[in-house]
Amino acid sequence: MPVFAIIDFAIGLWNFRNIDLVQQGLYHLRCRLQTKQGHMVVIPTSHSNVLPTGIPSEYLPANIADDYSFHSRTFYIRYEEESVQVGDVCQFQLELDAERELHDSVLMELELLHASRHSEGHLSDFSAIAKRTLMFNDLDKGLHEAFPVIFDDVNFAVLDLVVHSTLLDFRFKTTGGLMRADPSDSKDRRRDEKRDRKLAGQPDSALKFLVDNRALLVDRLASTYHRLVRKMTRLCRHSAQLSTNPVPTPPLEIPPPPAPDCADPPHILTLKDTNVLAGQIMVLWGSFMDRVIPCLGDFFPHLHEAWHRRTLARWNESTFRETITLEDLSLPMYLSTQDMHMGVGEKLRASQHYRAMRPLNVEDMMFSTTSEHHPIFFEQTITTRDETAVFNPRTRMSGQGDFTGRHLFVLVHGFQGNSYDLRLMKNFILTINPDGVFLCSRANELDTVRQDLQSMGEKLAKEIDRFVTRENITVSKLSFIAHSMGSIITRACLTTPLMQRFLPRLHTFVSLSSPHLGYMYSKNKLLDSAMWIYKMYRRSSCLKQLSLSDGKELENCYLYQLSQARVLEYFSHILLVSSPQDRYVPIHSARIESCADAPKDGKKGRVFMQMVDNLLSPLKGHHVLRVNVMFSIQGGLLQNAIGRTAHILFLDSSFFFRMFVYSYRRYFL
Repeated sequence: MPVFAIIDFAIGLWNFRNIDLVQQGLYHLRCRLQTKQGHMVVIPTSHSNVLPTGIPSEYLPANIADDYSFHSRTFYIRYEEESVQVGDVCQFQLELDAERELHDSVLMELELLHASRHSEGHLSDFSAIAKRTLMFNDLDKGLHEAFPVIFDDVNFAVLDLVVHSTLLDFRFKTTGGLMRADPSDSKDRRRDEKRDRKLAGQPDSALKFLVDNRALLVDRLASTYHRLVRKMTRLCRHSAQLSTNPVPTPPLEIPPPPAPDCADPPHILTLKDTNVLAGQIMVLWGSFMDRVIPCLGDFFPHLHEAWHRRTLARWNESTFRETITLEDLSLPMYLSTQDMHMGVGEKLRASQHYRAMRPLNVEDMMFSTTSEHHPIFFEQTITTRDETAVFNPRTRMSGQGDFTGRHLFVLVHGFQGNSYDLRLMKNFILTINPDGVFLCSRANELDTVRQDLQSMGEKLAKEIDRFVTRENITVSKLSFIAHSMGSIITRACLTTPLMQRFLPRLHTFVSLSSPHLGYMYSKNKLLDSAMWIYKMYRRSSCLKQLSLSDGKELENCYLYQLSQARVLEYFSHILLVSSPQDRYVPIHSARIESCADAPKDGKKGRVFMQMVDNLLSPLKGHHVLRVNVMFSIQGGLLQNAIGRTAHILFLDSSFFFRMFVYSYRRYFL
């Protein structure tokens, strides 16, 4: 005979954005709730909007299935970057053992289902193509959250989800829960029977709980009412309709203490008090569902921004920041970056504080913030001694294009790469900047082995020029995101005559593990051997240039001469991203910084240090960030040993892209 806490959820499936779905067709969403232990005790109810006129009859409306899951209305996706307002709201009621489960998390399974446009539109025609599991925490305090659900990397789409929940009541029951996912399931039945036999042997346990926790139960219900009033008041401020006609929030009536001569047993007094409070919460929650829920679109931006702030605060636990000056770059304290960051990252992952961090109110289980998977960022801002502000964007050209133009992002793959390499980066940027225009470069897909870097840069410049002309784009901002050798190709591209007209529009340059200083002081012997084979037997011009072996004198080598081309200074923001675990590209080369061997090398060290100065000295007054990433890499595979795993994670780690794009989103707007 346990005491149950009754929790009510309002789940809003608000806006669906197709960013990179594989196929056209009919889609709908299916969601269901369950406790972390695996059993479900819910009653779903549909509060869906009325479908717009003109929807074909074969498009299914929102409905509740026999397994107590909620299915959204069906919608048709025709093309990339299409946005559909689903506008469906479902209500789930869930009961938890107040003594044992109230602080547990609840899971919501959310599936994306697809059917052919030419199907008959029955539920049986749909099959699940992507699935996400969300975890809801701190249920006793109530949830009022907006959350962007990102489906898998293959079927990349975003659902704007809104979650509201509240504690409604405490109920003393003599049977099991409200409902099971499958009442005939023998496993559920055996579990319930086992629990009932246990409770039968302790008939007074629930009564004792009611008597001993009267003040606690009354206080929780009163706190729930006041929290709901405060949240409704704040949300109403963000709705034009509700701000002028707010939802009534009468003061809470607290039950008076019992009379001295009251003959009711103590547990009955507790139930009477909780019933009085629960009745008022239900009236207030009913007003919330009737008046506030229909205005989800008004306050979704407010809830989404609050979610973003909380998420950044959590990621700050995994981000170390420092500011240095250009003048200090040659000091010895900056020559052991790799070892220092590796050591700090390993200590952080092993720390009790990091392992015991409380989860956010709503979390995607795939992107959980556990120390096992979370990237760690080491951010270094480069400034000059006479600068007073860390953020110092350059003045842009004025003109109509700044207001009517588009932000063009050019994504450039590396050695033997292709246009698909940086697709995840493109997709994540689209989640925060849906108006961005993207060119995933194909100009050098066929051969990056034999071509020289300048030729590949010229091909990229022609590709950009043709793209802008073909798409008839007025470019107000031009940003480059490049991986590995792609950053060198980008710099070569910017030296060409075709790109001169775009130089004043350059905005953000993201360099992902790129060898800006070449491989002069590489310590990866296996990689050095492979490069030697490519240079000798495949006549690789670009690898000769990257190893500074394309000229008799270092000053005549292409990479040194390219360092003298002042093109980086046109960017407002430069982000040099590297990893101490990536041994494919020397970390000092990716970060454009000195290394321990250069000052000791009388022959090549001077040229190396001059390249560092050539690249960095023109950047005084610019916003330059170095971001060193420590990935969570498991196992001892050969790929890890040679350092390739981290190099590739810059292309296919959803964990990294999500944290990177959201943490530095102002550079992508």
